[in-house]
Amino acid sequence: MAAPPHSVLSLDADDAGARWIAPYADVLRASLAEGRSVRLGLSGISMRPTIPDGAAIVVAACAAPRIRRGDVVVHVDAGRLICHRVLGRRWSAQGDAFLTKGDAAAALPLLVPASSVIGRVVGVDVGGRRVRTDTRAARVRALAAVLRSWSLLRARALLRGLRRPIPARRGA
Repeated sequence: MAAPPHSVLSLDADDAGARWIAPYADVLRASLAEGRSVRLGLSGISMRPTIPDGAAIVVAACAAPRIRRGDVVVHVDAGRLICHRVLGRRWSAQGDAFLTKGDAAAALPLLVPASSVIGRVVGVDVGGRRVRTDTRAARVRALAAVLRSWSLLRARALLRGLRRPIPARRGA
């Protein structure tokens, strides 16, 4: 089964393997809590060009208050582990939450409860070399990606508004 473009690991809710995603996430959290980093293979295109399909990501523990706009996080969502960029922080009915979206994804951002976040991506392994995502230069690129995502969402909303028919004026 091919993974959707936005997932690190994807299992359909009907798939028998989906039952193990919660225990797997708990094992990842426990490893991260012990100070280890975790290397996960990425499948999908929504984080291009930052993270190409087939790359491996290195995830480290990060407390929710330390997650900033522009960080890339791994979180649990409906039987999948998702890797997306944080566009902002919001307060939701479940408490603290993050607005996340893939860099190349055309979809609207997801509101992710802080409790669903497993960790922050601190490196990307591509072609035998590791690219750190926790440097000052990477931070500037991350903020540019956030600006690009918001700009694309705005442009899409404007275009959608332009395609709506203009109502006829009464009495004209």
